Order: sequence, then structure tokens, then C-alpha cells
Amino acid sequence: MKNLSIMIDPGHGGRDSGAVFTPHEGPSIREKDLTLPLAYQVGAHLHRLFKGGLDIDLTRTEDVKMTVVERVDMSLELEPDLFVSLHINSCEGVDVARGIEVLYYSETSKGYAVAQNIRNWFVNTEFPRHGQGLVKRPRLGVLKKTKMPAILVEALFRNSTTYRSFLLNMTKFNKLAARVAEGIYRSRSLLSGG
Repeated sequence: MKNLSIMIDPGHGGRDSGAVFTPHEGPSIREKDLTLPLAYQVGAHLHRLFKGGLDIDLTRTEDVKMTVVERVDMSLELEPDLFVSLHINSCEGVDVARGIEVLYYSETSKGYAVAQNIRNWFVNTEFPRHGQGLVKRPRLGVLKKTKMPAILVEALFRNSTTYRSFLLNMTKFNKLAARVAEGIYRSRSLLSGG
């Protein structure tokens, strides 16, 4: 039986820092500096959960800029069972939003079911969801142009005083990655067609 395959897409990279938040105290946080380690940790948790029955590819493994087209083209070439783009959320102002959001293409897609599973693994935890935790984004390139189920995880809000500390605390950052991985793992039968 063929292993399940997942492509993990660490958002931004290279000259594209993603959003940058400079708090009153402490270092600035660039989104690209968090998405790559988050991708590696999600991958490690997935390998542990699947016990070897999984193939993982990353769209980038170092700090390089990639266009949306390059990310989509890589997914079309490798044809994974699931495409997961990882980002760190942001909004205007400090402490006006919190939690995670999972973006999906449409309610009829398998990506929507995966998004629900990930969102559900954040219910009643130290990582709250933002609003309902699910956001329909049919025009987003990595969701619209990929041919396999695809989701985009906006992990916490980097300009929340509380959750900024979560992003800089390796124990909590690891727990965040574990919850994303668990939600994906709970979607395995859906993705394998079983």
C-alpha cells in the first residue's frame, strides 16, 4: 500500500519576510523566521504519528524566496495527498485578535474537512481559535490552484502579547506544531480514500 504524502509549505522566505511585528519591548518577529521551524516540527510530529507510513516534502528547506506559482508548481509535480501552507497570523493593532485560523477553498472540498479536524484539535486548549477558526478563501493562490486538498494554517497572532510569548517559547511552539499534526493525522482516512 502506498504511503500517504503531504507537502508542507513554510510561508514566505528570503527577501519576503512576511509580516513583521516590532513590539515595544523585545526583538522584532518576522513571519518567515517562524514558519520554517514550525514546518519541521509539524513534520516530525506527523512522522511520529504515522509511524513510517508517510512521505513529507517541504516547498522550502532554507531561507529562500518562493513565489506562489513555484509553490503550486511543486505541488502539481509531486502530487501529494494534502498541501499544508503554514503562516503566522497578524492584524492591525496589538492584542485585538488571538488564536488560530485554518483557511480552506470551499465547504465541499476535502481540505475543508481537514481544516475542521485541525480547528477541533485547538478547542479547549491553551491555543484558542479566532472566531470560528475556519475561513473560506477561494481566491487564495495556494488553495485555488493546487489540485489536491489544500489548507493554510494561520497559527496564532504574532501581535498578541500573550501568544507572541507562545511563539517564542519552544515548549509551547512544539505543542502548537503537535496540535496541527494531530488534526492532519485525524484526517488520514479521508485523504487516503479509505
